[in-house]
Amino acid sequence: MEENDKIYCPKCGAEMSKEARYCMACGTLNYEHEANKNMRKFVPKNLRNTYQIGSGQFMVRNSQNQVSQSLSTRTGNKTLAFCLSYFLYLASLAIAFLVIMKGNYEFDAIVSSKFPLVALVLSILFFYLYAFELLFMKCNKEWWKALIPIYHLLEFSDIAFHKRWPGILLLVPILGQILFLVMLYQVGSKFNYSGLLISLFFPIGIPVVAFGVQPYEGYFFLGRLGEKELEREYRLKKIFLYTFFLFFFSGLGCMAYSFFLENGEKALSAKNYYYLYVAKQLSLKVEKEMKKENFTCNEAYSETKGTYYFIFDDVRTMILDPFSSLTDPIEGYVKVENTSHGSTYFVSIRDNNFGIPETDGKLLSLKVVEEKVTLPVLSGNLCTFSS
Repeated sequence: MEENDKIYCPKCGAEMSKEARYCMACGTLNYEHEANKNMRKFVPKNLRNTYQIGSGQFMVRNSQNQVSQSLSTRTGNKTLAFCLSYFLYLASLAIAFLVIMKGNYEFDAIVSSKFPLVALVLSILFFYLYAFELLFMKCNKEWWKALIPIYHLLEFSDIAFHKRWPGILLLVPILGQILFLVMLYQVGSKFNYSGLLISLFFPIGIPVVAFGVQPYEGYFFLGRLGEKELEREYRLKKIFLYTFFLFFFSGLGCMAYSFFLENGEKALSAKNYYYLYVAKQLSLKVEKEMKKENFTCNEAYSETKGTYYFIFDDVRTMILDPFSSLTDPIEGYVKVENTSHGSTYFVSIRDNNFGIPETDGKLLSLKVVEEKVTLPVLSGNLCTFSS
């Protein structure tokens, strides 16, 4: 196949002839083929001038109504860039957690410690480091150049102006700040974004460019072709973003909650909220299992009358509890009262320090007692769930 006759599938990136009606690898139609042009009317209007990657994400085409895929060996190993940034991020969080908490993993201790702030700072740091790595790779530059002090300014200048020397001026007070905004304007324009918005709101604009789907000057610089490379890169970005948002907002939430504890007169502790969750989930679990009739009682069961008890040595085995490894066993019971008007659920739980006296399972009047709650000796119609 002549070089001029070569194109790449807009969905999977496989090499194909521009005379081919469809991609032999994934079956995507070549809408530029004369026989397929009439098929474009079946594509939604807002997507007719777009480029689609395998994940289903759409990319706006450039002014020439085409997107070029260019094989590049200059960006470095993109998987290595992701793994290094991602696992260093997680390792830093883990080390900070162990050093700060020093074996005290109680909820109140975590919330009131310095770890939420450290998690917030580490999340922001690694988020922008990876964002600049992505930005450099999208511009056909080695990702590790974004990590080298001063030198990365020269490379960033090359991205914006195709000249390196202006980058050194970024170190000059005042002039450097103005030049940085001009560079951001240029970079935003080269990615077909609003340069003004990218420069004015650069804390958001830089990640938008880095994690976005717009090509640099109409080119995607890929490490490989024909292997759904764009889709693969998109998945890696999603993994990093999901992890970042998880720790960022968790840290932010813990800091806000800690402030609320210090300044709110009626604030409950984090441990109390955990007990509210356990009690509510236990009540819902019992109600769900009873509707399945997945239980047996030591006396006859009636749907219209009677009181029935479900007793648990450790209620955490009945519910989804992501913190079970950090907490003590919790014992308790659910009481079910059946009448002709329906069923009412009551719940009570406790461990060695906290407890909830028997109360409505809907938690309309739930109160956590910060002392050991004595569970009554239950007798009567005792029930158990079938295994």
